Amino acid sequence: MASLGHGISDAVRNHIPVWIDEVLIDLLYEHYKKAGGVLEKPAFRSRIRQSEQWVRKSRRNTSSGYERLYHCKTVQKATLIVHSPPEDMSANGYVFQIDGKPVAGGKTKMKSVQVSTALSRTDKTSVRPQDVVFVKFSEEELQKMRVQAEYGDGLDYFEHEREA
Repeated sequence: MASLGHGISDAVRNHIPVWIDEVLIDLLYEHYKKAGGVLEKPAFRSRIRQSEQWVRKSRRNTSSGYERLYHCKTVQKATLIVHSPPEDMSANGYVFQIDGKPVAGGKTKMKSVQVSTALSRTDKTSVRPQDVVFVKFSEEELQKMRVQAEYGDGLDYFEHEREA
């Protein structure tokens, strides 16, 4: 379904199969089981990688742009936060959470599908990591984010680090 807004949510759904690789599935599943998840790994893997299972729940303004919260309809404990700068035509960070706790994420240069139809077409069909520019967060960055998520603006800190 095409977006009515800026096209960030469509771009996010296009990137879900790229971001969620086998390493991330293992990590998410480990946290999912610790949080009391009931799905077996094959079902979990299948459901969490399907972009149509992810829906946006909210979009909120932060001091450094916008945060969109997505949840996986068939894996209730799985959520995704995507940060976009104030102009809201791209995304520069994402974090997968299990039961509200950051597990993995990264920095990205994902453009809205409204920016360019050619880019949109490429994003939708690409599953090759070299076609999509993103860098996974380090464990240190994730730890900072866990603290920030508990006490304040979860993705805000790395935007300020970039400015320094």
